[in-house]
Amino acid sequence: MGHKTFEQLVKKSWSGAVSTASGNLEYYRPQILEALASDIPDERSAAVAALREGNDAESHDDVMKLLKDPDYMVRMEVAEYLADLGTPRDIPKILGRIEQHTDLRFLLSRALQSITGREEGLIDEEDEPEDAERAIGEWKQYLGENGYL
Repeated sequence: MGHKTFEQLVKKSWSGAVSTASGNLEYYRPQILEALASDIPDERSAAVAALREGNDAESHDDVMKLLKDPDYMVRMEVAEYLADLGTPRDIPKILGRIEQHTDLRFLLSRALQSITGREEGLIDEEDEPEDAERAIGEWKQYLGENGYL
């Protein structure tokens, strides 16, 4: 019996699709890359998750395009991807997203920590606005002083 398509896997079980595809990335990678442009948010989010779990840094630029996706779950998976596979060149986009939008501040600040090695600076979506602004200011200062900006 042949492999099911990534689309079929997602329809059956989102987490099952991620597990199966990330475990057999060589086979599923072309379908996963295609799913990044799907009209179906579950397919886009599962594609990002599969690439993250498969440690696929090669797809980085394709994943970054979804940082502004209209679907929250897709953006959340991109933030998780960046926490695991983000690079210093992502920092301006991550910081811009944190400054302009309150959603995903925790995950995106975690991505900044992962990329820079800084232990402080987690920003929670529930933080008071002035606390979040202070933390963002501290990130800007840290990133500037350490050559990331």
